[in-house]
Amino acid sequence: MIPRLPVHSERINWSLARRIAQTLTPAGPRVAAPQRQATVDLLRRSAHQAPQWVGEITGLNEAAQRAQRCLDVKIVDRAGWIDINTTFIRSLLPDSIALSAQDIPGMLPDLAGVEVAALMGVLSTRVLGQVHPIIDEPAHDFSASGTDIAGGKVSGDAEQNIGGCVVGQQENHGVQTCRSHARMILVAPNVLATRDELDLDMMDFPSWVALHEATHAVQLAQAPWLAQYLTGMTTRLIASLGPQPSKAPHSFVRRMNSVTDAVRSLASGESDVLSLTLNEEQWELLDSLMSAMAFLEGQAEAVMDGIHPATMPSVHRIRASVASARHTGIPMGHSDIETYIRKIVGIDTKYSQYSQGTIFARTVISHVGHEGLAAALASPDQLPTMREISHPNEWIERIHG
Repeated sequence: MIPRLPVHSERINWSLARRIAQTLTPAGPRVAAPQRQATVDLLRRSAHQAPQWVGEITGLNEAAQRAQRCLDVKIVDRAGWIDINTTFIRSLLPDSIALSAQDIPGMLPDLAGVEVAALMGVLSTRVLGQVHPIIDEPAHDFSASGTDIAGGKVSGDAEQNIGGCVVGQQENHGVQTCRSHARMILVAPNVLATRDELDLDMMDFPSWVALHEATHAVQLAQAPWLAQYLTGMTTRLIASLGPQPSKAPHSFVRRMNSVTDAVRSLASGESDVLSLTLNEEQWELLDSLMSAMAFLEGQAEAVMDGIHPATMPSVHRIRASVASARHTGIPMGHSDIETYIRKIVGIDTKYSQYSQGTIFARTVISHVGHEGLAAALASPDQLPTMREISHPNEWIERIHG
């Protein structure tokens, strides 16, 4: 989602955004066909097995079984990631931001499309995996060439690189008989590139990526309300940031210009370049959203703490390498929602305490165990506040007495 684009979804040229992003984004490392297929197979197998691991570590066994049975898994190339995320972002832009045609200069939808394409192009080369909460998504007809996720079609010379072998959807046993709360997206060329760049174990690293994302799938299965909570709050935040061009004729253009700065800051890794003045209500909304995501990521990190070298021999090396890589701007271990908001709105300074999510989870577990931490998933009221993220004992006292 892109809070800095305060426009109705139809005021962005999405087909143009998708076409430009897919055309300009490099497909990924060129590798031999057997290695391509081995990476895809390992990711698919890991995605299927990972929820069970999460259940064993957290005690959320029933949720893990539901996630394993119903999880919608897509192993994609970069073009496929762009497909999925343009649709996802479009679905989150609120219709309540009603802008009439005369309020928007004729070229702005195309300009907005170019800015979205730039952002998507950058992220599509960095994201290893992500989980989207399942929401009602309208069918969008994109006519641009590229990857058709549903049909597994790849155009151009993608068969020469890893992208050409990874498109498709995992078979989900039982998916017809249950409602999926989550969609796991694993970007095979990025997993392969990062694995090679950091010199990580060729078997363990794909499993590590899948396990981290599977934690979010289990969270969504344990708390069916969570998907609507996150997407609803995000849409409300975007709507609250939206200017009314008829009341402020230059506001829309100024905000569109700011997107360019956002893309530049994201590409350079300088995510606190931007400044955004929010009113008290907007900050409260943002606090609630970011504290929820801090908890979710903290719990995921705590799950990774439970992986023993006997199960994943190189887990300690992976964690050390990933922790170092995060400082270089690779968005590993962060949710897609968190990545978009933090990088584009420019709130790293205010939310430097976001890293406390992991400390929060570990502190709670040391007192009341994984089961006690999972109590936060019972209802929105039981999620920690941003203050409680930094003061976990206050949450423990409030929830567990």
